Amino acid sequence: MGKYDHCLVEMDCDMYAHKLANRSPVFTFGNECFPNAPYFIDMLTFTGEHIWLEGTPEGAPKNIAIMKPDNHKGGPYPKWHRNCDAMFFFYGLDPDNINDLGATIEFHIGEGDAGQVFIIDEPRCIYVPKDVRFGPMYVTNFRHNFMEVCIHTASSRPECEIENDFDYNADVERIKELGIAHLSDQAIIRALADEK
Repeated sequence: MGKYDHCLVEMDCDMYAHKLANRSPVFTFGNECFPNAPYFIDMLTFTGEHIWLEGTPEGAPKNIAIMKPDNHKGGPYPKWHRNCDAMFFFYGLDPDNINDLGATIEFHIGEGDAGQVFIIDEPRCIYVPKDVRFGPMYVTNFRHNFMEVCIHTASSRPECEIENDFDYNADVERIKELGIAHLSDQAIIRALADEK
């Protein structure tokens, strides 16, 4: 046994996310993995165009997933962190062009008239203060893989107090306009098919 063996830590991996189109499983690190961890971190790779936290169409059944290891109720809905701030880092994986994110991201933050939409295609960090809703996020114009690393100012997912906006209705028209409906939640696909 070496003095620093405790410093090499296995991260948790959420395989549910791998079932979603064009993204890797989500690796997470927090006090579940390492008792002294000051932050909860998740990281993943986007491998194509993607829709995240898009909600479900009005009247469609809710899509609720039980997340491991803490049985958190999640799903494709905008979220609030009730007990922490979060920093979402987005960066491309082309070492020859570090300023190219590899795609275009449309990231929604806030609600109602105070809400904003950030459009980015270069590496950026989006800071989301505690109690500010974020999502949906749309990934379009994909050119190459990019990473998202999110650092939460709490040490575990339960401590973040993540709340889903299960009442959020997907913006089906925006998803159609972006041409990415084929990537969306199955409920959106059904709603689009019903319109034809």
